[in-house]
Amino acid sequence: MKTSWKFLGITLILLFLTAAADRIFYGRLIFLFENHSGWDSFRWYNFERNLRLIERGEKRRSDAARILVVGSSIAQYSIQKHVLEVMVESVLQRPAEVEAAVHSAMLPVDLRFYADRLNSYNPDLVVYITNPADLDLERYVPPWEAGSDYSNSSERNYISSRYPMLVYYSLPYSIERTDLSLDRRLSLALQGLFYSARFRHEWTDALDYEMKFEGVVKSYLNYQGMKIPQGIWRDGNTGGCFSFPRRVLKNDLDLEIPAGLTDSGDFFLELFEFSGDGPGEARIGEYLWNGDVRKYESMTPENKVSLQRELRRISDNPSLLDDAVPGCDVPAGARRLLTYRPEKPGWQKLPEIAGTGWIFVRLNRVLDEKGVSFRITPGDPVYTGRGVRLPGTFGVSPQQRENDWLVRRRSLEDLRLAAMNIRQYERDYEQRIQPDDWSSPEHTALRQLNMLRISKYFVGWHEFKEIEQLKELKKYLNKMKGRVLIISNPENPIAGDEYSGSRWMKDYLKYMNSLAERSGGRVIFRDFHSRLGSNNFVDPHHLTYDGMLRMAPVYAQAIAEALRSKD
Repeated sequence: MKTSWKFLGITLILLFLTAAADRIFYGRLIFLFENHSGWDSFRWYNFERNLRLIERGEKRRSDAARILVVGSSIAQYSIQKHVLEVMVESVLQRPAEVEAAVHSAMLPVDLRFYADRLNSYNPDLVVYITNPADLDLERYVPPWEAGSDYSNSSERNYISSRYPMLVYYSLPYSIERTDLSLDRRLSLALQGLFYSARFRHEWTDALDYEMKFEGVVKSYLNYQGMKIPQGIWRDGNTGGCFSFPRRVLKNDLDLEIPAGLTDSGDFFLELFEFSGDGPGEARIGEYLWNGDVRKYESMTPENKVSLQRELRRISDNPSLLDDAVPGCDVPAGARRLLTYRPEKPGWQKLPEIAGTGWIFVRLNRVLDEKGVSFRITPGDPVYTGRGVRLPGTFGVSPQQRENDWLVRRRSLEDLRLAAMNIRQYERDYEQRIQPDDWSSPEHTALRQLNMLRISKYFVGWHEFKEIEQLKELKKYLNKMKGRVLIISNPENPIAGDEYSGSRWMKDYLKYMNSLAERSGGRVIFRDFHSRLGSNNFVDPHHLTYDGMLRMAPVYAQAIAEALRSKD
C-alpha cells in the first residue's frame, strides 16, 4: 500500500513540475526576448504578446482616453495605431491611447472568450470593426441543395476545429460544449491545460527569427527597412529602380536576384552616384513609414497641431504622398559607378561602393505577376513589375524595429491599385481575386475569398435569421463592461454587389441597429459599408493603405462622438 501511495505522490510531483516548467517557458520566458517581427507576421505569437500588454493596462498618459480596437483582419487592415491616435486627438481635443486586439478570421465566438482579458484593460471605448464576412456565412446551404438554409451542425464542426479555439480557449470550450463527444472534449481539455500543446510551433518560429535577426535579414514576410523614395513591394522587392543614401551601407550591398531575372540571360543592374540629399521627403511621410508614437508624444503642442492638420490633408488625398516619388530616369548629374551582371540567382554581395551622397540603381528587366521577366524603359511606372529583393531591415539597425509588428507600410501594391481607374481595377480584380480556376490547388489562398463570395450570393435567397455568430456577438456584448462601438466597415463595391441590395442585408443592418437600441446607450452602431470606392481595397473587404488613411478621420469622428456621449 505504501508503494502505491509513493508512486502516486511521485506521479503528482512530476505532473506539477511539468506544468510549472510548461508555464515558465511557454508562458513567460518566451516573451522576454525583444520582438522585431514585422506587420502581419507570427500572428498568434504577436496576438498573445500584444494581448498581454493590453492586459497590463499600462497607460502612457494618465489623462488619455483608452480606445481598444478589436476584430479580424478586416480591423487589422483598417487602422494603424499611430494614425488613429493622432486623428482621435485632433477631434477629441484631449490625449488618446489606441490599442488593437486583432487577428485573422476573428469571429464573435472568439471575442466572447477573450472578453475577460479585454475587460482587464478597462477601456473607455471598445471599437469592433467588422462586416458580414466575420459571421461565418460559408455555412449557408445553396438553395438547390436539400437541407436547412444555414447549417448549424456544419458551423459547430467548423468552430470546434479552428486554430484560435485550439490555442486560446480549448479548455473552457470543452467544458461548455456538452454536444461534443467525450473523447473530443477530453482531448481539448488536455490541450487547454498545457501551453506547450498549443503554442510550441508558432512560439518557436518567432524565437528562431529573433535569434537570427542581428545579421542581414534574408528571410522575412514584410519589408521593414528604410523608406525607399521610389517605393517598394510589400515583400521587399524593388520596382524597376531604387535609391538610397550611401551612408547606410557598411561595406557591400546585399541583394537577392530572383531566378526569373537571371534566366533571361541579359539581365543587369546599373549603379550611379549623385550628390545632394537625395529625393525630398516630407516629415509626414517619415512619420507614417516608421509609426513612432513616442516621437509624437514628445512634440510641442504647436508641432502636434501641425502634424494633425497635415495628416488630415493626406487622409483626404493619399496621392499627395506620391508627389516626391521620382521616376526611373537617372538623376541629373549622376556619375556611373558600375554595371553588374549576375550569373546566378540568390543572395549576392555587390562590390564595395565607395563615395558619398546617394546611390541610384536601375534595372533593365523586372518580373510580372507570373514571374516572367520583361524589359522596362525609364518612363514606365515603378510598380510595373518586381525587381531585386532587399534585406528585410535594409538601411536600419535591428534596434530601430522594436514593436514593429504594429506598423504597416505603404507599398507598391497600394500605389499600383490607387493609380487604376475603375475599369482597370475591375479587370485586375477578376484576374487576381476570382479567376475561373480559383478552386484549383494552385489558388489555395483564393478559395476562402471565393467561397465567401458565393455565400454572399446565396444569402439573397434566404430569409435573415439570428445565426450562431450573431448569438455569440450578443453574448460578447453582455460580457463587456464598458461601451462598445460597432462599425459596419466599408466593403469593396465589387464584392458588395453580390448582396448589398438584398433583403438579407437590409435586415442585417436592422438587427445591428436593434442591438444598439436595446442596450440603453452602451452599444453604438455605425454603418460605413458603402463608404469607399473599389481601388481602396486589396480584395473583397481588406483596405489598402490609402483606404486606411481615408477611413482614419471617419473612425476618429465616430469614436469621439461615442466618447462624448458617455460624458
